[in-house]
Amino acid sequence: MFTRRKLIKAGLLSFPAVNYAGRADAASLSPDNGSGGQSPPTTPFIDPLPIPPPAQSLQALTPASGIGPVGGEAPRADHQFFNQFPPKVFYDIHERSG
Repeated sequence: MFTRRKLIKAGLLSFPAVNYAGRADAASLSPDNGSGGQSPPTTPFIDPLPIPPPAQSLQALTPASGIGPVGGEAPRADHQFFNQFPPKVFYDIHERSG
């Protein structure tokens, strides 16, 4: 009798063969542009890594943060322990695409 357990074992044992066959087909179908399948040479570290200055902390936020969403904040769940563990350091960070 062919049980579900035997079917799962057969599937797990046949996966590497199917996966290997799929990779072999993909490799044989890739175009040969004379480079022997190698990537073109590149020169590393052409552009310097941009390192932004450290963020400066603020005394308080405007509007002040609270238990629930305040002012123009995005909707979010209430802070569970805001009164027991108030924020100690504040940062005003603006994101933009680079």
